[in-house]
Amino acid sequence: MPRELVVLSPVPTSMAALVQALTAAHPGLAVELSDDRMLASVLDDGVRLVTLVHPRELHVPTEVGRLLPPLPEGSPETLWWTEALVPWGDAEERGVAVSGALAAALGGVLYDPLGGRGTTTLGD
Repeated sequence: MPRELVVLSPVPTSMAALVQALTAAHPGLAVELSDDRMLASVLDDGVRLVTLVHPRELHVPTEVGRLLPPLPEGSPETLWWTEALVPWGDAEERGVAVSGALAAALGGVLYDPLGGRGTTTLGD
């Protein structure tokens, strides 16, 4: 079972937007999309760093509070939830870093159950 992270972003996003944000943050990375375009795997020299699950729009941000720490004050009414699945082991630290870069590029926040909430830009 992978390490499960969550990227919350305030902007409408799609798998294409995720790929664009990732490649802007880390130009040397490759991205593989599943046939149905519901999963995007981020690779560094053939090593899988993180797999992103297609973003889902959340219309009731208070629902996030049941699963994650409280949202920052001033968070937007509508958020986008993207699961980031990072393999344990050698690539784990880089996978978490790429996930954090993605959250920052989207003006969002990375929630990591092992490390709490990452840098917050929601509502700024």
